[in-house]
Amino acid sequence: MKFEKVILTLFILSVAFFNSSRVLSQQTANISLEEKIQESELIIIGKLGTTTVTGFANAHPIVDEILYGELPKDKELVVTFVETELSPINYTEKYIFFLKDPRINKKFKTISFSLVGDMDYIGLESATKKKIIHVEELIKKLK
Repeated sequence: MKFEKVILTLFILSVAFFNSSRVLSQQTANISLEEKIQESELIIIGKLGTTTVTGFANAHPIVDEILYGELPKDKELVVTFVETELSPINYTEKYIFFLKDPRINKKFKTISFSLVGDMDYIGLESATKKKIIHVEELIKKLK
């Protein structure tokens, strides 16, 4: 009887955790473009580059252009985020990265940022010409 209670408790907790992470992910996914820009300390255009996933994901984007903020030339850019439900990502496509919370690691000569929205790829937008123009206009208005 004790074993069945333990199994039932574990099942209930896992369902509650799964549902709460989905709700959080859905709430975070509702971040508007304006909010992404306001939260950002660095906005770049580039490709995702090499990505390693261990619950936390680390991406090493290939930067084509900086739309807002500054990136030290002597530091490698690393983008960290929590991966929950993997969004389909095309590694050859260019994205607009909305980044916050810079942390410099002198030992590894890197600068790490978190994606705005923290989870999945919410801090990324496809870098279409139309989207880039819209983001540039919003940066001028909001920053």
